[in-house]
Formats: sequence, structure tokens, C-alpha cells
Amino acid sequence: MKRTSVAACVAAGMVLAAAFSAEAAPLARLTVSAGKSDRIESVVCASLDGIVLPASVRLEEVTADGRNAVPCQVEACKPARLWFVLSGKTPAGAKRTFELAAGEGAKAGGGVEVKKDDAVLDILCAGKKVMQYHHAPVAPPEGVDKSYTRSAYIHPLWSPGGILMTEDFPKDHYHHKGIWNPWTHTRFEGVDVDFWNLRAQQGTVRFVDFVSTTSGAVFGGFVARHDHVVLPGAFKPKPAKKGQKAPPAPPEPAGGYKEKVALNETWDVRVWNVGQAGKELWLFDIVSTQKAASSSPLELLKYHYGGMGYRGAAEWKGKDASVLTSEGAARGKTNATRVRWCDSAGATDGKWSGLVMMSHPSNFRFPEPIRTWDGANQNLFCCFAPEQLGDFAIEPGKDYVFRYRFYAHEGKVDPAVADRLWNDFADPPAVEVSK
Repeated sequence: MKRTSVAACVAAGMVLAAAFSAEAAPLARLTVSAGKSDRIESVVCASLDGIVLPASVRLEEVTADGRNAVPCQVEACKPARLWFVLSGKTPAGAKRTFELAAGEGAKAGGGVEVKKDDAVLDILCAGKKVMQYHHAPVAPPEGVDKSYTRSAYIHPLWSPGGILMTEDFPKDHYHHKGIWNPWTHTRFEGVDVDFWNLRAQQGTVRFVDFVSTTSGAVFGGFVARHDHVVLPGAFKPKPAKKGQKAPPAPPEPAGGYKEKVALNETWDVRVWNVGQAGKELWLFDIVSTQKAASSSPLELLKYHYGGMGYRGAAEWKGKDASVLTSEGAARGKTNATRVRWCDSAGATDGKWSGLVMMSHPSNFRFPEPIRTWDGANQNLFCCFAPEQLGDFAIEPGKDYVFRYRFYAHEGKVDPAVADRLWNDFADPPAVEVSK
């Protein structure tokens, strides 16, 4: 049978699920092992290294009772990867068998869809809005300093029930942006740079372009490039502190101070098509890959916040807000603790929903410390802040990868569910592929 290989590119998907024909020989046999944990609708990834793929494939689970079609999605990279969801419950220690074959498959219902215009990118799951990503600069409300203008962040994020879960331009911190990822206390080429507090006009993060967008039965999302930009204001001589004399200022460069790019960052955002077994949840990943943009490192100095951050909905405060961590700490005792995950939840018109932020074991300084607002009357804010543990630097020639998974839920969080989902993220089911 003639086979056409899939061209290598990033984040392209083929959505296929169908019954096998008697004539189609399997391309591969996949054995999925649950391992030491029970699995419920776990995301599975299989490397197809060495397997020549046709233009379309289909996947079936092989059981004692017959065969069941399984929606799957091929990520055409090198080597190609096959993604699917391990449906239902798979007990610890159990194994399940699947076969991959050539052939056109039936379209799976629902799926994850990406829609993009000149300003925003929307992601929908099973026809319901999940999130909106801003690739065009967003100006602050009228009367607010224009230095708060920013792109490259997520807002709104909705709960599975359609409740708004994020806030943009909150009056107490106009620089807070739903879900966003700037550093705060840094040094670049001898000057201090704050990419977080935009009013300082020292630094910002900007959208550059899209590498790819993907819609599919198993996942949908985008890969975008961001620049962490040092603004001219960071290079200008600083005024003397009270009671001190300013040192002599070096002459201003001809043509004035110019902005420079300190970091190149890539966001790989994926929304997974899970939660269809009677559970209301969204599950999505953000993988941030950062590297020095020049021969100059970016020094990250010890500080209490800066990194992947989340600002909760405006209504979530006081008795209508709660925080819980993987270590069992509740609001008032969560700030500056090291966690696997942290849940921020609140009530809108009496209905609770929340967002669990999870850190991957491969992340620098895992378990990462977090910055939270522990005051009972404060709104909800949380960020992973590895720089709490001391200085480090993003050096030229090396990629720094930070992996995070987010679990949006209705109601108050069940810690056992959060633990199970974190375990799926940290230690997914193992897959053995044979021809």
C-alpha cells in the first residue's frame, strides 16, 4: 500500500476516528499503561518515531468485546506525535490496547476550535468559549495612563459554565492582565528593568507573531512569539534618592536612548478536549520557552513576585473568595509557600468557580514558590515566582522552559481531583508503540 509521509511543521493537526476495514493493516499497536494511579479522561501522547504516516489515520481501542473508534490528532513534528484521550476510568495497574491504521475517519463531535481576527484569538471547546488571547495592543480605560497599554495576554477566561474568571485593568493594579507572564526585578546590561509594573516605563512584553494555530478533536491552541522589551526609560539616569547625591550621569547617546529586546519568549497554549464525561471542566496548558535575545543575559534578582500570573474576577473577594494549595494551606497561609498547585476560587452571583494553576516537576526550582494575596478583603491574585528563592539568570544560548497546566472548574475545588489532574500532568500514562 502506498503511503505518503506527513510534512514536518509545528502544531498541525489531523482529526480522525473511524472503524477499521478488514483490509487495512495496522500501522502501529499502542499499549497504554495507567501506572500507579487511577486515570480518568487522561491526555495521552505517543511518539510515532520510525512510522511512515499516510495522509490520514484512524485509531481504535481493541477490547475483549470488540473495537471502539477513538478520536485522535496527529501533531506533525519530528518525530510525529499522536494525541488522544484515555476515555472513562482506567484503574491503576491496568493496560489498554489501541491500533492505528490508514484510512479516512469520521469527524469527532465538538472538538477545540480556534478563531482569530486582527485583535484577538478565541478558543472554543465543544462550541463554548474558553479564553481570548490579545495579540493586538489593548489600551487602558479612558483617563488611565497610556503606559498601561499591553498585548500578549489572556483575558477573558470563562468557566465551563460561562462565568468570567479573570480581570483586566483592575483599579487597584492597572497592570494586572488576566493571565500573563512578565518578570519584575531584573537587571539588563547594568540597568534595572521592571517588565511587570508598566507605569515605571522600564519594560513591557509585546506580541510579535503567530507561529501556528491549531483546531482539532483532541486539542486546539496557538504558538505565539513574545518579546520582553527594555524601554528607553530604563537606560535614563535615575534621580538621586532623598538625602543622597546623584552620581555624574554619562552622556546621552547620539539619537537618544533606544529600546532593546532582552528576551525572546514563545507561548505554546493548548486547550484539551476533556471533561465530556459528566464533569464540567476546562484543562489547558501554557508552555513558556524563554531565551536571551542577544549576547547579554537577563539577571532575575530575588523578589517576591514575577512570573506566570493570574488575576481573578472582580467579584471574588472577602467571603466570596478562597485559596487552597496542594499542601493544604488556605487563604492567610499560602503566600511564599512552595506548591505543586494552587486554586483560586470565588463566587459570582452566588455561583462558585475557580482556577487551579499547576507547575510541572521539570520547572526550575520546583516546587515553585507562589505569591498570593492573603488578605481576607483582597481580590484574588497568584503567580509562580521562582525568584523568591534567590537570584538567577537567563543566559545566552540556553532555552528556559516553564510548563504550567490550568484546571478551570465549577463549584469549589475537590483537592483529590486537583491532585489527580496534577499527577496526569507530571506523570502521564506510559505508551509502548510497536509495529
